[in-house]
Amino acid sequence: MERDMFVHRKTAQAFANSSRPWSVPVFAVYLVLSVLALPRIVTAQPAISMEHDPISGKTRTFLAGEVKVPQSWNDSDFGVDNRFLACSLVPGLKSGQTIATQGSDDQSWSVQTVPMVGNDTTGQYPMFSMIKVLGEKEKRIVLPGRCTVKSAIKAGAVLRFNGEPSYHIDARRNLEAGEVIPVLRIAPQSFVSIEEVSDANTTRGAQPLLTVLASGDNQRAVIEVWRVEQLHSHSRR
Repeated sequence: MERDMFVHRKTAQAFANSSRPWSVPVFAVYLVLSVLALPRIVTAQPAISMEHDPISGKTRTFLAGEVKVPQSWNDSDFGVDNRFLACSLVPGLKSGQTIATQGSDDQSWSVQTVPMVGNDTTGQYPMFSMIKVLGEKEKRIVLPGRCTVKSAIKAGAVLRFNGEPSYHIDARRNLEAGEVIPVLRIAPQSFVSIEEVSDANTTRGAQPLLTVLASGDNQRAVIEVWRVEQLHSHSRR
């Protein structure tokens, strides 16, 4: 670039020192060379960032990267629709879509976020994230979504829907038919609300208002992934 700019400066100087009047074509060439000599400004996410984790007490180093979606992630593949709930992704991801991320050894967050608002919970949630928690070998993919209540569900109700897959549905307050609840879809196939409620009878702290746990999934791991996502997203309100 320095050499190019030097050549362009010499060219400009030669034109300036010339006693001959400039023709239109020559002047056009000069303008093109001048524009090419300008430095190119590129905006990008930080290559490296640091983030303190209050749960573990350690500081993570995140590196800039990207993830290419291998297949479309949409409601037909990742949604839930039974007589109690209809859960879908927001906004969903398309095959081949490239997502800019910041990643560490056990967490990856998309740079782009989705605003999500519950009754008492608001945050900027990543449109795509991957989280690994203690006791698990692989990161779990987390995607924002919403669940629409199709049939009223009473607080404390624990419902089971035998489908493919089957689900264990746990509500911690009354849910009315037609109510829309912002949720996180936690792979492989569970949904957890961003809205949380206090659990005064235990030492577990806040719990999700709604948990839609896929049969065979590890509830402890799902809730731990939910906590990490909540903490990360609430810090970006």
